[in-house]
Amino acid sequence: NNIYTAWIDKNDTIWLGTPEGLCKFDTHTKKFTRYTASLFPGMPDLGNVNCINEDDQGYLWISNYEGKLWRYNRTTREFLELTSMLNGGQKQTSEFYETIQVIYKDRVGTIWVVTPRGLNHLNVGQDKNISVTFFKNDQSSSNLNSNPIINMLQDSNGIFWIVTLNGLNT
Repeated sequence: NNIYTAWIDKNDTIWLGTPEGLCKFDTHTKKFTRYTASLFPGMPDLGNVNCINEDDQGYLWISNYEGKLWRYNRTTREFLELTSMLNGGQKQTSEFYETIQVIYKDRVGTIWVVTPRGLNHLNVGQDKNISVTFFKNDQSSSNLNSNPIINMLQDSNGIFWIVTLNGLNT
């Protein structure tokens, strides 16, 4: 009965991230559904779901504590795994280091995935192709003052605030 995260989508459905994966509560019918491979054949093992968000097209973005990321199409019931595109395509070194901290949607609808290694800006094209631009603290740039990154926010002026272990970045 542990819940790690909750998200209310544009249809007022409540999505829950749990140690067993993804659940939804339909506020209209008052029914719970646990997403499992037996209910949805071909569904991946989502594991410990820790972040959920929704983009402007109605896709759900789901991550787990193991650093995996999926885009879920509720119409087709398909999960698209995007893990290999994160963090500049670098291989995972440890589960803790790869944990997705936040899936954030900014004011223009862009999805950002915050990991300890940096920020992943997901570019979704009109043809539904997805590319990722990765931002991190390194010697050649002054983008961020530190890794790991903990969170990101956007204020009413559109300025991004990036929370790291060494303070705030704008």
